[in-house]
Amino acid sequence: MDEALYHRHFAVEESHWWFQGRAAVVLSLLDRFCPVGAGEAYLDVGCGTGLILKALMERGRAIGVDRSPLAVDYARKRGIQEVYCQPLREVALQGIRVAVLLDVIEHVEDDLELLRQVHDILLPGGQVLITVPAYPWLWSQHDVLNHHYRRYTHPQLAQVLTQSGFKIEKLTFYNTWLFLPALVQKLLSGTKTITDAAETIPTVPPLLNTLFREIFASERWFLPYLDFPFGVSLLALGRKAAPVSTP
Repeated sequence: MDEALYHRHFAVEESHWWFQGRAAVVLSLLDRFCPVGAGEAYLDVGCGTGLILKALMERGRAIGVDRSPLAVDYARKRGIQEVYCQPLREVALQGIRVAVLLDVIEHVEDDLELLRQVHDILLPGGQVLITVPAYPWLWSQHDVLNHHYRRYTHPQLAQVLTQSGFKIEKLTFYNTWLFLPALVQKLLSGTKTITDAAETIPTVPPLLNTLFREIFASERWFLPYLDFPFGVSLLALGRKAAPVSTP
């Protein structure tokens, strides 16, 4: 991801509707379906500048890993100490019950290998929550600036999860209520080249920002009970199989 985007994320993600809406959805699902007990921890892989990682710290022990030194520096500015700029396999990790990878695996050429590493790190019965951008036909300059390798289809995400050893517990589209505005924006932007980070995460007037945030965040009330048939993004919850006990 371009360094300018890390600066932009840190500047706006505590107020911008997209970051706040995604956080509301993800944290609600983690609270409902992914309990973390004493002596266990969350792992935020590709934690970026630490918005979600800081929220996870309020729920228990939380550890962050990111390959960008700039992202890790920003995360530490939030007061986060357990955040590392190292390859995942080189970080000494124990007691990881839940791993989150929020809009991460599309940045990695070998997404299967990364998910296998996460699978190996998790405790037996541990869980992973993943979000990714949906639909290859929605590819735009936003994806180019973010150094994405791909956008995912529903079957594609299911395949990489199962091949990496996870049992899928939930796989759904989300950011559904705002799908039509996103589609209109894509059609209007066409093949326009984006070079400014502010253009890929544009600010909107405060009233519209609040409206978009609440619309996006309201999906948290529905996602525990149903799967959306379309959306701008995909969300998956997987579980590492517990070892079979012998009598």
